[in-house]
Amino acid sequence: MNFKRICVGAKAGALTGFVSSDNGSYFGLSAFHVLSGSNRVIDPFDDKVEVFNMETNRWLQFGTTIDGRYYKGDGTINNFGILDYAYFDMFSTFKDRIKNNLTLINVSQFLYNINKLTLKDRIVFGYSVIDEKEIVGKLSNIFYEGPNNRFDVEIEITSGHTNEGDSGMLWRDEYNQPFLMHIRGNTNNNSTKSYATFLDRIIGHRTFYNYEERLTI
Repeated sequence: MNFKRICVGAKAGALTGFVSSDNGSYFGLSAFHVLSGSNRVIDPFDDKVEVFNMETNRWLQFGTTIDGRYYKGDGTINNFGILDYAYFDMFSTFKDRIKNNLTLINVSQFLYNINKLTLKDRIVFGYSVIDEKEIVGKLSNIFYEGPNNRFDVEIEITSGHTNEGDSGMLWRDEYNQPFLMHIRGNTNNNSTKSYATFLDRIIGHRTFYNYEERLTI
């Protein structure tokens, strides 16, 4: 991995990926509670996004948070659980260099034209930016309603761990296609459960891109 870890002030998380707008611009994507910083309010003048280069072992000023949404969901099938996402714009010194290293990826076929309740027990794969290890999980509940929050998906972790600082991590399906965004769950803390949001609710019909680690910055 070249870089996957990001932070805004003391709030650390994972880079989900990049999405393009209708006018062809590219933006980074992660969890709202990471990209909005400690005050949970988006301020492009204050929310400076840093990225950790795992090859050079240093943090770099990367961009600013520009938009996002935190919404608890209404419990209906198409809008069930928490939305917790935000976008950041990259500083001009990075825009072209990042753009030239992006690869378009089709999101999971399981996100569209399917009854999502049938997705229970599907296997998913992630990568912890804290442990720098792969994670494997199983969709143990679809449209999970806990004591305080609703989540699109509850995931039983079967290999590895999710940690504080992994929020925003991308979960992939068995075909290696982008599927879910990790938003809650620390399975290093006597728990085996993590929670995620279906990616289509976050990006809509925008194009999703993965960063190919060909760039040294």
